[in-house]
Amino acid sequence: MVPNLFKGRKGLFAVGVLTVLFLFASWTLAAALVESRLVAGPAMRVAAATDQPAQEEPEQPKDQGVKGTAPEAPPQPTVPAAVYQENPGSTTPVADLAPPPAAPAEAGPPPAPEAAKAALRQAAFPNKQYSAERLGGNPQAGKRIALTFDDGPAPEWTEKYLAVLREKHVPATFFFVGRNAAKEAQLVKKAAADGHEIGAHSYSHRKLTWLEKPQVQEEFWDAGTSIYQITKRPVYYFRPPYGATNSTVLETAEELGQTIVLWNVDPRDWEATSAQHIVSSVVSHVRPGAVILLHEGKPQTYQALPAIIDQLRSKGYEFVTVSELFGFGSPQAEKRVVTQQPGSRGRADRQVR
Repeated sequence: MVPNLFKGRKGLFAVGVLTVLFLFASWTLAAALVESRLVAGPAMRVAAATDQPAQEEPEQPKDQGVKGTAPEAPPQPTVPAAVYQENPGSTTPVADLAPPPAAPAEAGPPPAPEAAKAALRQAAFPNKQYSAERLGGNPQAGKRIALTFDDGPAPEWTEKYLAVLREKHVPATFFFVGRNAAKEAQLVKKAAADGHEIGAHSYSHRKLTWLEKPQVQEEFWDAGTSIYQITKRPVYYFRPPYGATNSTVLETAEELGQTIVLWNVDPRDWEATSAQHIVSSVVSHVRPGAVILLHEGKPQTYQALPAIIDQLRSKGYEFVTVSELFGFGSPQAEKRVVTQQPGSRGRADRQVR
């Protein structure tokens, strides 16, 4: 009876239905196979790219049931020796993706700012020897005299002063303003390299007798440390702006072991109208052991400097540093107390620039 189903019109209809069902089933099966290949493809390519299968850690022994023992952490998978970058299409391996090494043990916190500041001040002001007098000259020094320069370093001028001193083979003492020194460190280094003595002239060139003690201390400290950080040499001498001193200034100098150095020859070069006026004033006022005050940054002073040196040498004077003038020798030598020369023009109430 079965073969009779396919005879006649009914048979043809049955064959057609079976054919359609067969084609539909074949198409569905083919689509499923294609989809499964597309999904599995990337995973298979990644596995092939690693060149080796991921390995697992050896199984850890299980807890034997001892009371109080914490459960062990689950094993961590091993990172492949090399994988490829996430950038699509890249074939550059990224080496060593192993966990980073443990950070080294900390060396301890850096020193506190106050401790570092105290250490710097100790280095800049190590000498506790102190001359109780304002040094303005030393008559016992014979025909030795000291050239001193204030207010530097001055761009375009300090270099010129140094060139004259170098040419004439004259040592000098420079009293640098701290904030100027910080800005012109190379000029400070050049002065030190030429063998000149360097003292401090405050940090901001304010009149110290108008300030409270904490402010006076800061002027000493900041000037001295600014210079020390450049030269790596301690500071032993201090010249207050305008030559103004009082008990607070002298007390601070004593606490820091600073010898205050004034002067006894002042040509007022900062207001002079000609170089010749400066030369005449200096040469006519110099006496044995004199401390001569000059200023940086003044064209008339620069023009007068060679003639001052030549004329004083012709009179038999020898130029030395402040340390040599007062017999201090090296800064470590014992300091003699030298009273200010009578008639000194370096009085505390004297206004100079």
